[in-house]
Amino acid sequence: SIVFAAAFLWVLAPGKDGIRLPARLSLLSVILFTLLIVSAAGTASRAASLSAVLNFGCYLCIFLMAVSLKGQREIVYGLLAALLLSAIIVGAIGLREYIPNLRAGAVTWRTFSTFFNPDYLAGFMVIMLPISLAWYLSKTSMGMTLISTLGVVFSGIALAVTGSRFGALAGAGGIFIFLLLAVRSRSMGRFQWTRIAPVLLVLIIALLFVGKPIISRVANVKTEAHSGNFRIYTWVGTARMSAAHPVFGTGLGTFEVAYPRHALVGYTALAHNSYLQLAAEAGIPAAFLLILLAASAWIPLCAAAGKGSRNQDDDADCNSGGFAWMPDKNLMLCGVVAAAAASLMRNAVDSDWYVTAVGLSFWAVLGAGVAVSGGGKQG
Repeated sequence: SIVFAAAFLWVLAPGKDGIRLPARLSLLSVILFTLLIVSAAGTASRAASLSAVLNFGCYLCIFLMAVSLKGQREIVYGLLAALLLSAIIVGAIGLREYIPNLRAGAVTWRTFSTFFNPDYLAGFMVIMLPISLAWYLSKTSMGMTLISTLGVVFSGIALAVTGSRFGALAGAGGIFIFLLLAVRSRSMGRFQWTRIAPVLLVLIIALLFVGKPIISRVANVKTEAHSGNFRIYTWVGTARMSAAHPVFGTGLGTFEVAYPRHALVGYTALAHNSYLQLAAEAGIPAAFLLILLAASAWIPLCAAAGKGSRNQDDDADCNSGGFAWMPDKNLMLCGVVAAAAASLMRNAVDSDWYVTAVGLSFWAVLGAGVAVSGGGKQG
């Protein structure tokens, strides 16, 4: 409630500083939030709906708050740096959890770290891996290079020890998209190619020691087919739930309560698909608007990241104070696009946005990307 109130007040305040939010993003956010509130009005669980409305309200406000930071690059990068430090801490906790299990012979132990499920730890790390890599490949000071190196290593290792196959696939997809955009925008020079080799070597060596969870699950994909089948039947049941309540859903946050009557398989608290779950809980229009909002921010970012810019004056000015900690703008745009793409992929196979830490991280990163690209409009 406190985070939502603070972010909401911030969103209302930018006009006084000469910054106004892009009309399309603002309008889509307002309409989406209105639909979420309407869906919660007839809920079967007021407590669950209130919590979910506040969660999604926080996502939208944090997103718009980050978008409003156009021209305040130090604050935008400060936001991303805070997430980078969080990824290092969460990754370190995950590795600390895995090593005793490794020593005890439980080499396939799937790490939770600070999350209640390894898959959602993977959902957080697929966002942070491209962000960390973008920072690592930028020309920054020794201290910031060390921090970003830790970010890449801990994000990559944590992703491996979750044992999440879809997480690994989304993470690999994110890295591929990042490199593709970085090459296309001519952001990958000799410095970047030289620097990427050592960290890849470190990750490969680390995976030889701690990569058993993901390696074993990929190798045994046929024997673990029940996991995929469970997801498929859950999606079918969720689609039936959505079809029964197509306009306003059963009430945001009520999946656990409303799903059992439509279920084809056993109990699950989440639908393993954020888009389907939102359609079932808040109605198909709300799910469509959420996708439209994300696409309205992400697609222009793709164009900006792919085009790139050779004008690095802003980056030079930001890093002119001695401690060069700001990342390269073009590389960071590529990182944001890749991070968002990886998370969007993950949400098709898991309900990542129903986990507050993952949802906040995604929308904060997406909003920061819009701000860095100049998407916030000057009033």
